[in-house]
Amino acid sequence: MAYENTNDPVLKTLLKYTMSDEAFHHKFGKIWADRTVPKLTKKEHIKVEDWAEKIFVELLFNLVNPTEKKHVYSCVGLDYKWVDQEFHKYIDQGEVIKDEMKDQNNIFRVLVKTLLKAHIITDRTRATYAEFVNMDELNSESDTVAGQEIADQGVSALSEINQLKKKNDVFLIAHSYQTPDIVYGVADSVSDSYSLSKAARDAPQQTILFSSVRFMAETAKIVSPHKTVLHPSPEAGCTLSDSITAEDVRELKSRYPGVPVACYINTSAEVKAEVDVCVTSSNYLRICEKLPGDRLIIVPDQLMGKHLAEYLAGRKEVINYDGECYVHATFTGKKIRSWRERTAEQGIELQVLSHPECDADVIAESDIVGSSEVLREEALRLGSEGKSDIMLITECGTADRVRAESENDLNLIGTCVMCCLLYTSPSPRDRGWCRMPSSA
Repeated sequence: MAYENTNDPVLKTLLKYTMSDEAFHHKFGKIWADRTVPKLTKKEHIKVEDWAEKIFVELLFNLVNPTEKKHVYSCVGLDYKWVDQEFHKYIDQGEVIKDEMKDQNNIFRVLVKTLLKAHIITDRTRATYAEFVNMDELNSESDTVAGQEIADQGVSALSEINQLKKKNDVFLIAHSYQTPDIVYGVADSVSDSYSLSKAARDAPQQTILFSSVRFMAETAKIVSPHKTVLHPSPEAGCTLSDSITAEDVRELKSRYPGVPVACYINTSAEVKAEVDVCVTSSNYLRICEKLPGDRLIIVPDQLMGKHLAEYLAGRKEVINYDGECYVHATFTGKKIRSWRERTAEQGIELQVLSHPECDADVIAESDIVGSSEVLREEALRLGSEGKSDIMLITECGTADRVRAESENDLNLIGTCVMCCLLYTSPSPRDRGWCRMPSSA
């Protein structure tokens, strides 16, 4: 209803994505059910049916359960006990919930209809759902759900992209942080930025379409100067890359003459051209310790630089720059310790995997540190070894890939943080400011 009636372009876009995403879920569930349910044994069917009933009840009463956000209420001046009391007054009114589930777009109504149409609901469990929704009414409705038309348009668009790729001999690569429709619908290769640049280099196609932020596409062009590299979103920036310019590097070199300068790969081509060596999250420790002299400059990530300084303590002085990835900067060692304590109370041995762009305190609390691709591979490995309780300290796309690609049941605590790919900015060359190193 809101999607149809609003004229706000931002709200309409957000609702479009939400409706499409939910419709995709429904479509996938229907495909799975149509292929699987008829082949289930009676015992297997009962197991699936009972599980679905249990999950439905838990979702219905826990999705907005105030217990889940107990710590929030005091922050906005509300008494948790009062909120909890009012919540239970509400859920005890079955007729109120039933009335809300008359709405064709109600998420729980759609869920029940999907289960009913898939024959996962039988007379054994029908009564549970009938307390909240008219089952006969659902049975007579079509399979169409809200957002289905939008989802179908999305599928059509993905199909068109794949046809155009083939027609024009284009190799499409995408960073792990991209949305699932890109990662699994059209991308020919998905990984972290440097791995993708190498994939672009090795691909037989001469035209590369890179779904990424600016600096990644620039790196791909550096690695493949003889190829055409297309970047569909030049406005897509990265807070870390955009924190430094070529002019900043030149000023650093004049301030510290003769001191080697290393830059993290997450920088623009102009910055890379001004430094002595470019490093990745996998090799920066190994390369930096081999640089000549007893001093070095590392740009632009101050958190990575802090970890490097601790690693080289007593051997080299590290002159650090004041840049950071705003996503990875949100994590702290204190938060990790808190999560470990809370999960340990439940008998869970949490495996913490973090990216080197995090603070040194976070890295010290981590079991594994590595690039996005290393974290994905390690998470999948841990899952295969039965170590299913995993916390990923990086952007949310990596966690999404692990969930999608793991063949094992994982209790994956993903970091649902706004991705840098949603951050847009002018090019650094358009900025009139610079940031000096913290040690300056």
